[in-house]
Amino acid sequence: MEAGADDAGGFREGHAQAGGEVDMTGGKDMDQGTTTPASASSGHPAAEDAAAAASAIDLKQFCGDDDFRPYIRAPFRYKGHVYATDGRVLIRVADNQSYQSSDKVAVEKVLDLDAPREFLRAPATKQFPKKRPVEKVRCPDCDGRGTDHDCERCECTCYSCKGSGSIEEKPEVSTIFGGQIFDLEYVRLLYTLPDLEIAPNPADAPMFTPLFFRFTGGVGALMPMREQYKIHVDISPSKDAAIT
Repeated sequence: MEAGADDAGGFREGHAQAGGEVDMTGGKDMDQGTTTPASASSGHPAAEDAAAAASAIDLKQFCGDDDFRPYIRAPFRYKGHVYATDGRVLIRVADNQSYQSSDKVAVEKVLDLDAPREFLRAPATKQFPKKRPVEKVRCPDCDGRGTDHDCERCECTCYSCKGSGSIEEKPEVSTIFGGQIFDLEYVRLLYTLPDLEIAPNPADAPMFTPLFFRFTGGVGALMPMREQYKIHVDISPSKDAAIT
C-alpha cells in the first residue's frame, strides 16, 4: 500500500485491475450465497472463536517487503482490528494487542470491508500447480554492474540488487478466479484461509474493483490484474479432475 494516511495504497482507484467484463464461470461449484456484511454470516463464529481462528493465521505472509514502505512489512493495529497487507492483498482480523498500532494506511477511505455483499463458498479448484523456482537474473537497474551509474569512479551501490549485480525473479503465473484475473500465488494464498468465501463482482462493476472475501476469523480484499501473464493456468476443475 502506498504511503500516507489519506489512502490505502495499492487499493486506490486507478491501481492495476482486470478488464471491466467479468465472466462468472464456476457457478455450479459455488454455494448459493446470501447478502450479509462481510463480518457476519450464519456460518462464521462468534467473536471469541473468530479471534482464536485469526490467531492461527500467519499474517506475515500477507505483508509486503517494500523498503520504501516499512509500515507494511508487519501486521498492524488500526481502529480496533489487526491488518496485514502488501498493497495488493489485505486482510483484517480481530484486534490483538501484541501488534503495534499504525495509522499510515487509512483503509476505510478506499475499502468498505463491512458493506453488505453476496458471499459464495470459494469454488472448487484443480490441484494447484507446484510453485516455480525463483531464479537469479541480471539486475535490470544496473545491468549487472552492482552500482548506480556508468562512471567507473562512482561506487554508489545499486539499491535494487544491493551491489550483487543480480536479483531474484519470481515466476509470474496468472489465473482466473471469481471472474477476474489474478496472480496465481495470491489465489493460492487465499485458499490457505479457513472456510474461504468470495463476493464475485458483477459484470458491470466499475474498473479497479477489488475482489472481497471473508473467512473464519476475518475479511479481506484482493486487487485483480489488468491482463494475464505470459504463463496463464486454468484452476477450474474439469469433470475428471481431482478437486481440492
